[in-house]
Amino acid sequence: MQVLIGGALYFALVFVAAFAFGVARTLWIAPALGETLAVALEAPLLLCAVFFSARFTLRRIAVPRTGAHLFAMSLFGLVLQQGAEMALVYAEGETLAQQWAYYQTPAGLIFWGILLAFVFMPWLLRKTKSAAR
Repeated sequence: MQVLIGGALYFALVFVAAFAFGVARTLWIAPALGETLAVALEAPLLLCAVFFSARFTLRRIAVPRTGAHLFAMSLFGLVLQQGAEMALVYAEGETLAQQWAYYQTPAGLIFWGILLAFVFMPWLLRKTKSAAR
């Protein structure tokens, strides 16, 4: 149960930050600088959100510090994230094919990198003092 609670909290924290950054990127930065540069500028902020969200979650939720438990937590958070992403895609009137095509662009590849960081961050922090309870 702690794995699911941890995954949900981890997702929620990152999602709030990513949504805020995404609004700024979409409305102001991308029109001025282009999509790829805007995503590249957003990526370090998202990595910080992932790092601090993982650390906060591991401090607050008693998820066992084994690789299997931490990856299960991350993967549950990733499932929630992708569900939210698809809901936003549909809300914008896009199709799955359009979203898949975006994932194959340079900006989409940066997004995949952030998703990998999201999945691995709790595991990377498992033995650090910053994530200790």
